[in-house]
Amino acid sequence: MLLAGLIDLGANFQKIKEKLSDVATFTSNVKDFMIDKRKVNKNGIKATQLLLNYKETKKHTHGKDLFSLITKISDEFKWNLKEKNLALNILNTLIQAEAKIHGTSPEQVHLHEAGSFDTIVDIIGFILACQDLNLLENCLWISSPIAVGGGLLEFSHGIVSNPAPATLEILKGKDFEIIGGPVDSELATPTGVSILVNMVQKTTKFYPPIFVEDIGYGAGEKNFSHIANVLRIIKGKRLEPLSFNLEQIITIETNVDDITGELLGNTINKIMESGYVKDVSVIPITTKKRPGYIIQILTTYEYLSSVIHSLIHELGTLGVRFYPTMRYTLNRKIISIPISILDEVYTISVKISWDSNKIIVQTKPEADEILNLSKKTGLSMKKILQIINKELEKRFPIGHKIENNFK
Repeated sequence: MLLAGLIDLGANFQKIKEKLSDVATFTSNVKDFMIDKRKVNKNGIKATQLLLNYKETKKHTHGKDLFSLITKISDEFKWNLKEKNLALNILNTLIQAEAKIHGTSPEQVHLHEAGSFDTIVDIIGFILACQDLNLLENCLWISSPIAVGGGLLEFSHGIVSNPAPATLEILKGKDFEIIGGPVDSELATPTGVSILVNMVQKTTKFYPPIFVEDIGYGAGEKNFSHIANVLRIIKGKRLEPLSFNLEQIITIETNVDDITGELLGNTINKIMESGYVKDVSVIPITTKKRPGYIIQILTTYEYLSSVIHSLIHELGTLGVRFYPTMRYTLNRKIISIPISILDEVYTISVKISWDSNKIIVQTKPEADEILNLSKKTGLSMKKILQIINKELEKRFPIGHKIENNFK
């Protein structure tokens, strides 16, 4: 499906077909190799499906044999080191998982489904398609969570529940979120996830900000009653980069109109002290019956359930809504600097902010500390702020690059 999706995206099928036909001649146990493509309709979505036919006299093989074959193919095709290593790494990921499950070495593991010629076609075909589309250089691969399906799977060792043991082993310890379902069938194969974990640099639940250039749909063989069995590959161009940090967060909101100010303040303090939120806002509103508030919280997805739990149990709200939010931020750090006021030296905390080019954008002393200094010295907050800003302009001038020894 990955290869079919890339062909649907625009990879030259004829070139790939010729190369894969050459691959079939490199192994003596594959005869009458044929590959073709066709357009199919999967639950209303037009997609490309690959048709693969060949005779394989030896169904299963050892890991070392596949390594030798991949190395031979890479050398015959005169692949560069990066392309060759990618093919070997994908295969190694697959074989390491199989060896771990079977309790043997990668060289000696006896492969069954993973040892068929399909695996070679998947790996080599994928790299050929990526070469044709220029997706191996200057390209960031991003994946959504992986749907692994459900139900039972029958394979060479019997019947197991989905996902297959090798699929789980490959994904173990990787930055990939998996989702069960939405059908009782295998949706993620060991070979497929081996390719993904070696290509994808970032996973996300939501699409990043991009301009969509093209879309490819690769169809699987199975048909399901209520979902389209297709894999979608989107090629896009990132927005013009800014010298700030782009991050994906979650905005959580709830409306309340029947709580006291003390209860609201206590809830905000508890949530802020928890350390898992970035900001909390309270917005006055008028509901259909009386005045109320919108409680708006910025956090990351990992703390979503914790924040929702706090809002429901602290405020008694009946519902909470959330949605993804993209934001640009500056780097920031609070440092302590000495300030001389009326011949006395005081230490004050200052927040320094800079962009990704290490250019200082803002300096801001802590307001509470300015107030305390005003009380101690008898000077106005305005005067103390002038003194502090004068010192900051000498130490951390806005628009200048931060020093390498900045702490």
